[in-house]
Amino acid sequence: TDITAGLLLRATDATDANTYGDTMRRAVGGWAATTLQVAVVVNNLGLNIVYLIIMGDCLAGANGDQGAIAGILGGESAPAWATDRVIIMGASCALILAPLCVVRSIDTLRFSSYLSAVLMALFVVVMCTLCAKSLAMGSDSPLSK
Repeated sequence: TDITAGLLLRATDATDANTYGDTMRRAVGGWAATTLQVAVVVNNLGLNIVYLIIMGDCLAGANGDQGAIAGILGGESAPAWATDRVIIMGASCALILAPLCVVRSIDTLRFSSYLSAVLMALFVVVMCTLCAKSLAMGSDSPLSK
């Protein structure tokens, strides 16, 4: 990765290009720029599918476990449509992933990057709190009564 990034930076400086596609087009040719764009699309599509699967498992549940949505809405009494995996994944795609795919400038992603850093910090705080609660109770699960 370091070698590739170094080569890309040198090629960008040598060609005075502003984007990866322009760098490839000026350094190697049009077919390379097209190949790069196809590779980026395929890579992002694959990552988005993985993100959807993870969101579906966490929010709708997997292998008979309740997901976060069912837990928030009252467990077994939650409406079936609200815990349906297809609906949750569709809503996640429409509300979370689709807006990230249509940005005009990479600069606009700084807000979502900041939000993700804040959410990761919140996750760490919640996990540390649950671990401390579990240790204080002397149990293996902080959620047990």
